[in-house]
Amino acid sequence: MAFGVPAIAMLVAVFFFWAGKSKYRKIPAPTYDSNRMIIFATAFLSLVVSYIYFDKMQHAGMGPVLGAWLVIVIALAFIFKKQWFAKPGNFIGINLYALTNGGFKAAASEYGEETIDGIKAVWRVLSVFAFIPVFWALWDQSQSEWVVQASKMNLNWLGIEWKAEQISFVNAAFILLFIPLFSYGIFPAINKMGIKVTPLRKIGAGFVLTALSFVIVAIIQGWIDAGETPNISWQILAFVVLTAGEVLISITGLEYAYTQAPPSMKSTIMACWLITVTLGNVLVSVIQTNISNGGFFAQFHGAGFFWLFTGICAATAVLFILVSPLIKEKSYINR
Repeated sequence: MAFGVPAIAMLVAVFFFWAGKSKYRKIPAPTYDSNRMIIFATAFLSLVVSYIYFDKMQHAGMGPVLGAWLVIVIALAFIFKKQWFAKPGNFIGINLYALTNGGFKAAASEYGEETIDGIKAVWRVLSVFAFIPVFWALWDQSQSEWVVQASKMNLNWLGIEWKAEQISFVNAAFILLFIPLFSYGIFPAINKMGIKVTPLRKIGAGFVLTALSFVIVAIIQGWIDAGETPNISWQILAFVVLTAGEVLISITGLEYAYTQAPPSMKSTIMACWLITVTLGNVLVSVIQTNISNGGFFAQFHGAGFFWLFTGICAATAVLFILVSPLIKEKSYINR
């Protein structure tokens, strides 16, 4: 059942994907570049070799692996710089050109105004994405730390005795409920009140809600440290707030990545979006490792652990609200 149900759901998704294929905007694939494919294949193989040597043979961990891979990639970039940075150029190459030749104005004469406009669009979006890892650092804990917390709670809800791992299903349920609710109910209502709903304002509100969800779980953890057994409905309330934050940040972020990037940079932007998830997990990993080694963050245990991330997210929300009005938006959806 555990594997069969997702398999059936995937088949249903494939059917709907196929049924809507006539409505998709089809863009021809770019010309195959054998030089760059050879470079990237070499870089990938170097990662595999360094992984086998440092991590498996020398037991040095992933740090030396990634360090060795980075050195090799940089070396390849300089060895094959004509292929990597040739016109029309890529994101890294054009930025390096601008950096060493007097800025984007000089780069525009070399690569064209439209290309440089795309590069600037990437930087505008990255200025937003710089905040997103904090959201993922908190959200991913709903599938880990929140489960541990749920195991210490009264799991009787709606007359059913649930398992701790099952509670997170409410996230998916609330997502399906909140997407139409926000799109056709809350957002239009706010607009009618004279408050313009913009992607950046959605993201800012999402950070506030995400922080509030951790306030709830921190309070719950305080009750547990005090020897009480609170009902799981309290954590479900936290899921309601967290899911609302997810709708405002995750879904809006994907939309923002697509609409704010020109066609030539959409793949770059989507790659950057996926990196935010990685960085969020890295942040949690660093803090958890520091705690296990008795470092600075070891003082944040029990409810304090959740209060720590509440503070991090609250600070991020304040900083984002202050910075976001300075970020210019430019939609490329009709281009």
